[in-house]
Amino acid sequence: MYSKWFYWSSAFRNKPRFGGDSSEEAIKYYNSGNNFLNAGNYDKALASYNQALNINPKFVEVWNNKGTVLAKLGRVEESLTAFDQGLKINPNYANLWLGKGLALSMLGNFEDGLQAVEQSLKIDPTNEDAKSAKLRILSAINS
Repeated sequence: MYSKWFYWSSAFRNKPRFGGDSSEEAIKYYNSGNNFLNAGNYDKALASYNQALNINPKFVEVWNNKGTVLAKLGRVEESLTAFDQGLKINPNYANLWLGKGLALSMLGNFEDGLQAVEQSLKIDPTNEDAKSAKLRILSAINS
């Protein structure tokens, strides 16, 4: 069910901008989490992301990837909290809006999901993953 909406796409593998004052240790945990995520080891990825956020709670990329992992684990409500936490730090981070839109859609809230994905596209109109997500959500609304 969850893989229909949430996937580890190129949108979530962008080179990080390392929000806030990211220390080398936080970046190490972030990179470790990404390696675990790519390997499908979501529990270890989540643990690594939590370590990175303990060091730097303003690390926007980590909030984004933590939301992704939580959604993949089926903990969709928690993923929304992670995406919203990241959006409090940087409301112009397109992938957070995309993740939020996908998570909302996973919960069957297609209208709000569509709005979030459209916000992502306002920020980054070239994002192919957001364009694809928008089409999937519109299809779900119209079916």
